[in-house]
Amino acid sequence: MVWANASPKTISRKTAFLIREEPVRILLALFFILSATFSIREHDPPAVLSAAVSPELFSADLAVRHLSVIADKLYPLGSFEHSVVRDYLVRELSNAGLEPQIQQATMATRKGPPLEISMVENVLARLKGTSSGKAVLVVAHYDSVPDSFGASDDGSSVAALLETLRRTW
Repeated sequence: MVWANASPKTISRKTAFLIREEPVRILLALFFILSATFSIREHDPPAVLSAAVSPELFSADLAVRHLSVIADKLYPLGSFEHSVVRDYLVRELSNAGLEPQIQQATMATRKGPPLEISMVENVLARLKGTSSGKAVLVVAHYDSVPDSFGASDDGSSVAALLETLRRTW
């Protein structure tokens, strides 16, 4: 069927380009949305495992229990609370079957003037490997700055190391 009065419609090149590119734009937008969604999803932390988890698995719940003891009070270097945390670490390492040692050293803890000198105590423990290869050194500090509970000032690293050690018993 042909209409007698129908005149052919002409469209500009710009309109033709936009009509052809519209599906491409929609597909690109969908691609970027899906990519962003999957990228964000991949950065989600794994589910927290309870304290009843098997020894082969890391339990964030148990690590947080360590952290709640470590970061219970302010414990700057040289304070009584600092020695409480030190004793907790020694006890936990001993419970894991290790023989912890306390290494004492004197060091400058604040550059002067005035210069501040403090006695520091490192808690050391050695876990024997299963082969005669090279050793791995794992380190975290357990002191905190004077106005911090130390949870993010490496207390979380200490807790993670204690929980990781539990997996090796």
